[in-house]
Amino acid sequence: METRGSRIKKLRTEMGLSQRVVAELMGYDSKGTVSQWESNLNKPKDMERLANILRTNTVWLETGKGDKDSRNVMVAATGELVLPYHNLVSKKIPVISWVQAGMWSDVGCDDPSINCTTWMETSANVSSHAFALDVRGDSMHNPLDKRSIPDGARVVVDPVFDPSQLNRRIVVAMLEGSNEATIKEFVKDGPNMYLNPLNPKYPTIPINEGCRIIAVALEATIKL
Repeated sequence: METRGSRIKKLRTEMGLSQRVVAELMGYDSKGTVSQWESNLNKPKDMERLANILRTNTVWLETGKGDKDSRNVMVAATGELVLPYHNLVSKKIPVISWVQAGMWSDVGCDDPSINCTTWMETSANVSSHAFALDVRGDSMHNPLDKRSIPDGARVVVDPVFDPSQLNRRIVVAMLEGSNEATIKEFVKDGPNMYLNPLNPKYPTIPINEGCRIIAVALEATIKL
């Protein structure tokens, strides 16, 4: 028999998300929380946020009724009332420097070397460790690529990611010998890995053992 827990597990596995990643996106430290939801031992306290993460709606998660892909309305369990469904969940994240990004760890702003004085709100599905960076330079600017990131854009990034899903993703990386992070496209070609600037004017950077992938980029905004 299908249950709320089995529906959560079904969507999570369809999206290729681990229990740990879902827990992080929900603001929990342990994947055991998600395991309890999927075993129907506990119910998520924030069903709307979980529905956003799983790209569905709370009614389908709770009852299995209606269109599981519909995210724009929420129908009451009685079926007598249709309420607006808020598709976006806002969360505050710090805006830090590229030097600070290179030092970023699980403790984030609790690290005394990280000065979190500027914050922003994002509706992206991010973990509690996410942060933002202001892009400098045009190495990622390419009008022919829809992922183009111009100079001055603000990028939301998340250090919680699946390492097996990095190929062709925009990442924040720390190169050996540098004192600050950089943003590039991660490319894996057989045994070789590279950091690729979207702007063809700049050279591709081979990845060596001293390179550390810090986070993946989720969205970018520009000032007009």
